Order: sequence, then structure tokens, then C-alpha cells
Amino acid sequence: MAECPDPLAVLAAYPAVVRPTRLLALGGAGGFSGARFWRAEAEAGPYCLRRWPADYPGPAELRFIHAVLRHARERGFCLAPVPLEARGGQPYVSRGGHLWELSPWMPGKADFAASPTAPRLKAAAACLAEFHRAVEDLCWTGSSSGPGATRGEGPSPGIAHRLAVLREWLTVRARLLHDALAGPAAWPEIADRAERVLKLLPRAAPAVYDQLASVQRHRVPLQPCLGDIWHDHLLYQGDRVTGLVDFGAMRWDNVSCDLARLLGSLAGSNRALWEVGVSAYEAVRPVSEAERNLANAFDVSGLLLGALNWASWTILDGRVFEEPCAVLQRMDDLIARLETLQFDIPNRRGLVL
Repeated sequence: MAECPDPLAVLAAYPAVVRPTRLLALGGAGGFSGARFWRAEAEAGPYCLRRWPADYPGPAELRFIHAVLRHARERGFCLAPVPLEARGGQPYVSRGGHLWELSPWMPGKADFAASPTAPRLKAAAACLAEFHRAVEDLCWTGSSSGPGATRGEGPSPGIAHRLAVLREWLTVRARLLHDALAGPAAWPEIADRAERVLKLLPRAAPAVYDQLASVQRHRVPLQPCLGDIWHDHLLYQGDRVTGLVDFGAMRWDNVSCDLARLLGSLAGSNRALWEVGVSAYEAVRPVSEAERNLANAFDVSGLLLGALNWASWTILDGRVFEEPCAVLQRMDDLIARLETLQFDIPNRRGLVL
């Protein structure tokens, strides 16, 4: 494995005006992806140096992400930082088996959870709609923006992917997780939560599967989407959104995937707050009935598959996270919402549970 370079050596690849007089290591900055961050104080202002995980994104994926961010800025959306170009013209640096990028430091704090008000919810939904409007006309000819990476309409790639993942859980992975939980637990707290999720699976899976299947053929507009827009990726000053951060999950899909992720995070299962958010979004960009149906399917399936994924990552894959308490809280949030839902859609798909 290549030795990871000193961040200062990476920053030497950028113009002198952004070379730091002070560099503060931030670790993972509370995230789960494995990325590492530094705040760089430079003559031209503060910047964020990010070291992406070794396995994702690759150069092609990162070029897509950067193309979307540049397009958004060109269309007047200024709340998403555009990475700077290093010497040679690339908006990233490859060193030590990782890709690195340097972006302007965005003002504000990711503190919605500490102050979850309706005005802040509305501001977030409107900001998301503004981003979607800014990038809806992007024409991308690269190779890494996911299935259906052309403008136009089609079925949601994310819905198809979730159906495939749920099938894998029902046919293979649930048994693997069950068997792993039968042995001694390396992390008892996460094992307890995984067992709760497995107990929910026979009741939840048929309903989730049917809901996904019912919308999988809906033809909807496809465009760049953020993929993982939740309260930790929204920066605020007061009630005003001042920045979006973390674009590693960006992909080509329908905007409903982002709307579901955002409102599931900010409004939970409160349908009245969902309508507040949707109304604020619709003041900028209309939401069709098909997109509402997809958003509901994304939200509910995200609860089940999200909880299963956390169980898989920690128990089957043995991944270690630097903030275990945050992992437990994430599992608790997903399970709490799952346990309040009424899964009453009959199993019409012949699922064997």
C-alpha cells in the first residue's frame, strides 16, 4: 500500500495563494465515509482539503461530481463549493493511493438537529429545489454518472437498485447475518440492534418490496442528484442555508431520491412536516404525482435497507467507525421509524421470508 503523503505535500500542487499558513486536521469530521478533512487557512481565505477514501470515488466518478458542481455554479447556484484546479488543470490531486480535492470553506454549521424548526426545513427544501433546477439541463457524456446518464425520462435507477438489494437480503444476506449473530458478539450493542432489524424483516420486506415494485416502471425526469442530502450535510446560519457539503453519493436519478432523503432526515415520519417541505420545494420546482410516489418508496425502503446495511457493514464486513456512538444513534433512528410504520401491503410477489 502506498504511504499516505503529508497534506502539505498535496497542497504544494496548488497555486501559492491557497497554500496554508495554518492547517487544522479534522479527522473524519463526524462522517461515516472514511474521508479525511483539513481546514487550511490561506492568503486567499479558508479552504477545505479532503482526502477521499481509497476505494471510491475513482477519477471518472470524481470528474462527474465536479462537472455537476461547476454546472450548478454556472447556473447561479452558489451554495455548493467548486473544487479548485491544481497545477495541470485537474480539480483533484492523486497521491498515496487517494484522490484529494481542495474547495472553498463554506460558512455555517450543520446544526439542524439542534434546532429543528419549520423555517429551517423550508429553507432546506427550497435550497434543494434550487440545486435541482440549476443542474437539470446538464448534458454529460462521461462514463461514471450511473445508469441512464442522459437527459430525458425513464425509470428511476435507484428504485431498481433497491429492489435488487432487497432481493439479495431476502435470498442470501439475511441468513448470513442471522448465522453471524448466533456466535459471540464483538460489538454487543450493534448486535442487539441487528437482531431487532431481522425481527422486523418478515413484516416489513413484503410491503417495502411491493411499494418499490409498484413504482419501478414510472417514467420520470432523470438528472444529477445529490444522493445523500441529510441534516449533517446542510450548513446554516440562523434559519438560512449557507452551504451544502459532501457530494460523494452524487448520481443520475430522479429528484425524488433527494427529496425523500432530505425530508426523512428533517421531518422523520411527521407527514404534516413532509407537506411543509414539499410545498417549499414546489415553490421552486413542481413535484409530480409520480415523483411523490417515488419519494415515499425511497423513504420507506431507505429505513429498512439503511438499517440492514449498517448491520452488514459492522457485523458481516467488520468495518470500524471512529464514532461508534453515532453509528448506534443512526441505527436507533432508523429502527424507531421502522417500528412505527404500518406494513399492511399484502405480499403479492411470492417472496419467501
